[in-house]
Amino acid sequence: MRTPKTNSIKSDDTVKKYYAPKGLAKTPRKNDVVAKPAKPKVEPSHFEVMDAVYMATATDHTGLPTAMLTEIAFGGRSNVGKSSLINRLVNRRKLVRTSSTPGATRGLSIFRTTLRLEGGARAQVDLVDLPGYGFAARSKQERNSWGEMIEGYIERRGALRLVVLLIDVRRGLEDDDLQLIEYLAHQKKATLLVVTKTDKVARNEREKIIADLKASVATVAKRVPIVATSAETGEGRDDVWRMIRRHAFIGLEPEEKDSPTP
Repeated sequence: MRTPKTNSIKSDDTVKKYYAPKGLAKTPRKNDVVAKPAKPKVEPSHFEVMDAVYMATATDHTGLPTAMLTEIAFGGRSNVGKSSLINRLVNRRKLVRTSSTPGATRGLSIFRTTLRLEGGARAQVDLVDLPGYGFAARSKQERNSWGEMIEGYIERRGALRLVVLLIDVRRGLEDDDLQLIEYLAHQKKATLLVVTKTDKVARNEREKIIADLKASVATVAKRVPIVATSAETGEGRDDVWRMIRRHAFIGLEPEEKDSPTP
């Protein structure tokens, strides 16, 4: 007579293997090797500003030296904080002259910046300070000449890759700003909207202001990124540099969504 086979007792692991519901992870034991989750891909961001020097100033784009490097322009209303932001970006206190008098910038000024990137590589980019607009105390003729100067530079300077438009968080977007954003979109110029002086308002108020800015910008152009900054605290500095490096092809690739459209 054949002896019937007895059912073998499965180990705890085998029981879990056959009877544990799908998706239920096995509890690791002391000597188990637990696989570490893959680290997310991190965009390289380390860099250092080695040098920043004044190069030239002109009252017309034709008076500027021949462009040898990528240019990033900074524009905005008078007294919006352009000089302070550029000084903060390059870690210099007096590279760009700051003034309490609106409309102090009356020409196109170029500042050459040298960066040291990851691995020790070096790169250069030119930052261009545009005249501020919207200051009523200047003569109408002078204000019109500034507009022609800015338009001539934007439309005819082939080295221009990005326009950084500054907006004072306490004033918000005005008609001049919206017109310039729409104009840049029609010119197919990449634009970055930088909100300045964010340390002057409470955080909850700032968030509402930026949300309103996004809604207003969307009425005249698409794909215009917004960065909140403070020249006092340094907030947003790395974010602005990340955009500059992308459009200057300095270690980072530009994204399609960075280019505005009407």
